[in-house]
Amino acid sequence: MSKEVIPPSIEDLKEFGIEIPLEGKVVLDIFTEWCGPCKQISPILHRLQDEGEISLVQRDLDKNEEFGAKHCITAIPTLIFFKNGQRIGNISGESMKIPLEEFFSKATGGQNCSLLKDGEALEDLSGYEVNITRNIVKDGVMVGFPGEEVLVKIIQEM
Repeated sequence: MSKEVIPPSIEDLKEFGIEIPLEGKVVLDIFTEWCGPCKQISPILHRLQDEGEISLVQRDLDKNEEFGAKHCITAIPTLIFFKNGQRIGNISGESMKIPLEEFFSKATGGQNCSLLKDGEALEDLSGYEVNITRNIVKDGVMVGFPGEEVLVKIIQEM
């Protein structure tokens, strides 16, 4: 069972010699030299820094193993987003609406089931939908590289 990344605060980062600017948007990029997606994302982050969109702080996980272990960072790239000295919250990615009847059918593998309210089965579920949202950034942390368009959108929405 894998553990989730424990998002570091600015104070946590100082312990490892990582300084995060207290103003503006900051991306902490945790990478390795051998990581293919890291090599794809780095020029994009540098371009955004050159354009003044973000301040960029980068750390090689292979050279900061103690930091990675303390914060359960095992997947790369891992990006941690800060704005004005605070780690940002969650940013949702795609969302999908599914009719409730279809949702239950998929969730139960086609088994017969019913939705109860106060012990009574609801007969007509046709007016109900389930909205499933995938978080791209959770607790200020994004693991992996969802693509340039998504990354730029996240940074613009910070």
